[in-house]
Amino acid sequence: MKHTKTFSTILVISISLALIGLWIDSDPSNPNVMTTVFELAMMTLLFFAILTTLFFATSYTLKEIKQ
Repeated sequence: MKHTKTFSTILVISISLALIGLWIDSDPSNPNVMTTVFELAMMTLLFFAILTTLFFATSYTLKEIKQ
């Protein structure tokens, strides 16, 4: 794939942001571990989708401006 390194970088950033969010969360901790894992996975997925969209929209816009 042409964008494997880009996707890997965005995934690492997404996981990092989700872990930071989990760490600074002010809600009382849930005793069920599966709920915590689910929340972490969903936040990672959301961050990944948002960052990927922003990256490719910005990349496309800059490419069009150069032409």
